[in-house]
Amino acid sequence: MEPVPGFEPLRPPRRKWPWIVAAVVVMVAVVGGVFATRVIAVTRTAYADVMPPDTVAFAHLDFLRIVQNERIEDLVTAFEDVAPADSDVPGDLQEAMDQLDEQMFEQLGFTMTEDVMPWVGRGMGIGLLTVEVGDAPADIPNIEWIASVDVRDGAALEAFMPALEDAISAEFGELGLTTYEGVSIRTWESGGVEYAVGPGDKVLFIGSGADAIRRAITAQGATSLSDVAAFQSATEQLPDDRFFTMYASGDEYARLIEDVMDDTGIALEELGYPFELSTFESASFAATLNDNGFKFDGYTLMRPEHMEEWMVMAWRNNPERFVPQLPADTQFYMGTRNGPGLYADAYLAAFIAGDPGAEEALDGWRTDIAAEIGFDPLDDFISLLDGETAWVVIADENSSFADEFGPFAFGAFLGTSDDARLGASVATLVELFAGEN
Repeated sequence: MEPVPGFEPLRPPRRKWPWIVAAVVVMVAVVGGVFATRVIAVTRTAYADVMPPDTVAFAHLDFLRIVQNERIEDLVTAFEDVAPADSDVPGDLQEAMDQLDEQMFEQLGFTMTEDVMPWVGRGMGIGLLTVEVGDAPADIPNIEWIASVDVRDGAALEAFMPALEDAISAEFGELGLTTYEGVSIRTWESGGVEYAVGPGDKVLFIGSGADAIRRAITAQGATSLSDVAAFQSATEQLPDDRFFTMYASGDEYARLIEDVMDDTGIALEELGYPFELSTFESASFAATLNDNGFKFDGYTLMRPEHMEEWMVMAWRNNPERFVPQLPADTQFYMGTRNGPGLYADAYLAAFIAGDPGAEEALDGWRTDIAAEIGFDPLDDFISLLDGETAWVVIADENSSFADEFGPFAFGAFLGTSDDARLGASVATLVELFAGEN
């Protein structure tokens, strides 16, 4: 894309602390084989075993799974060819590292290569521990979180801590100091919110305050998230070679939603929520690198005793059954067990219940559409889409979308339990569109 002549985009002033987050992310992509060989011996990780058992949500990033992948160079430089000539997109891994070091030193006073890489271990985890909503919708929620980074060289981390403390105090003033179970926790405030950092045994803690770090330290020697059955069940099906993992607790999610609803005075039915919150036990998500790019997997664990009939039907489907029908150069595939027809009746019932005039308006809309296309849009089409559903993007230079979106074609597989009725509706639509063209 060519820049607009005479236009200079506004650039916000640089702040120091976004670089701490950026440094961790970019570090994954730029350290190469040297880093991989240096952390391969790490046996202890700072993941779910330092998260309290009632953690609301958890994410884990495995650095080693990324840097050992042969595609990492391609991913880091993927946007080089399409980036503007005056952009800062790196041409290779070393250039990316050089840019990061230069910017970190300018903003924070230390570099990734000389100050962070000597101590950082295999990966990091971050947990959402508590979310408490206020009494009024406008109140800012109280969010408690904890991040933990693997440490493979405690002496190197100890040598790095003074530089980190200097960078924090330069931005936020003098640091507080408290000790818990032998861990020295430094604290500071920003915008009335407390933050904290503490180097523990094989783990560097960063959190929303000293209490969050104390909870993480306690979890190490007692029951942690890794001991929770719902967490184990949700993650055990994920690929072993994943580099990113995410988990969410169904019970904690339900509690949060119920608190929000109680404070707002709005019932879930009024928002079109068609099932009980207790239906969900937990959910997980994973990202993996392979020869074709990124692969994503996700699982949702349900409690059968709370599932309605349409949900049970959905879980019997197999969204991967369409894959053998796709060409080898398929660019994107996303399948789901739950066709929109399975949700239609439940959502419509909730929609009508929340608005006395909704049923009449819906009937009017259906009548108008039926007069235009020749069949009822709900009964004869949407409600019939009750099987597996999948969306695909394939390479096709002759696609009618090629001029606007590139050489790609878009398609969908729509499963149904009534081929004849859905086929008749589709035939009617095809005839209608053919007549218009």
